Amino acid sequence: MGTMDKLKFWLDDVGAVVQKIERWRPRKCATEKDYEKSLYEFLHKEMPDHQITKQSGRGRVRADLVIADRVAIELKHNLDTTAKYQRLIGQIERVLTFVEK
Repeated sequence: MGTMDKLKFWLDDVGAVVQKIERWRPRKCATEKDYEKSLYEFLHKEMPDHQITKQSGRGRVRADLVIADRVAIELKHNLDTTAKYQRLIGQIERVLTFVEK
């Protein structure tokens, strides 16, 4: 990770992660766990200077991936019903307390 990438993350952590994810091309992923593993491996290569934790949590709050204790990622596969969307919204609200600055 170059100096500019480190500076981007320090100035705009979410934006820096989004830029990385936009370049991610998952292959042969059938389940949510497959996507999680693929994204973890991709980000681990792209951001070696930042700690990336799988299934990180505090208390009852969990996130699929957390980057440098600043950016939480919750992955969903087959998000195809209103109930699944509502559950995701609740998860995001809880995760926000995990990484709030």
